[in-house]
Amino acid sequence: MDKDEDNDKDESNKEPKQIRRRVKKSESGDRNHVCEYCQKSYLSYPALYTHIRIKHNTNNKLGGHPGRPKKLDKKIKDPFDPTTFEFFKKEERKGHTPHENINECAKKAFLYLYQNEIKNIEKRQMKYYDKIEEHPFFSKFIKDIHDEQKLEKENSNIDNVLTNYLNIISILCNEKYYEKIIVFITLFREFVNIFKKLDDNDQEYTAKKEAEDVPDTSNEFINEFLFPEQEESSFGFEKEEAISLIRNLCSWMYENNFTGSKLFMAENKGNQT
Repeated sequence: MDKDEDNDKDESNKEPKQIRRRVKKSESGDRNHVCEYCQKSYLSYPALYTHIRIKHNTNNKLGGHPGRPKKLDKKIKDPFDPTTFEFFKKEERKGHTPHENINECAKKAFLYLYQNEIKNIEKRQMKYYDKIEEHPFFSKFIKDIHDEQKLEKENSNIDNVLTNYLNIISILCNEKYYEKIIVFITLFREFVNIFKKLDDNDQEYTAKKEAEDVPDTSNEFINEFLFPEQEESSFGFEKEEAISLIRNLCSWMYENNFTGSKLFMAENKGNQT
């Protein structure tokens, strides 16, 4: 390998980790049906069967179940899969946050952000808030979190979607970790408002727009906002943990039809769409 190839390899290793590939629901599906002759893969057995008969001129059946093709070996699933609520069953996360304690968790999360992390807030050009009542999201969260019927009836702007998510997550994790998630969701919301700033300075993007395009901001949030200089941790989050949390949020939004786009880990930058 020559020097140019070495340099190219070094540069590729410095690329920010891609956390997702954006796929529409209509494009999703696993190509688990594989042709034993040419290794092409298909979404369904009928499609594979037709391919074999036309391209390979044979009626031979493939191994496995009679008349069924071999399937790709599936990877062992993560028992704490970040795209599902199983993620919150890990020891340091699992538990339950009583409804009556949610406001206290929100206050602790606010104090952590706007007292302990002032330097990081200034560095990222976030607006500073002195009191929790002045913060548009925290004040809404404290007011609406106990009213599930209101959450269900309200329109699906981003602030309402995030509040709804926090309401559901409260029954899945302990109070300490719940405070951490409130911090994370608040940071993500602040980033979206910076990244997608409206012309009208009196209105925030998350208060006006729906969540359809929110997954588009995931890479920038992780690689440019939370970890702009490849730090080991940021706002108390390790990078892998932050990636898992954004995947969990976006997967939940996808499953509940707040967005038509699904996120998953991209193997390399060339695979991203």
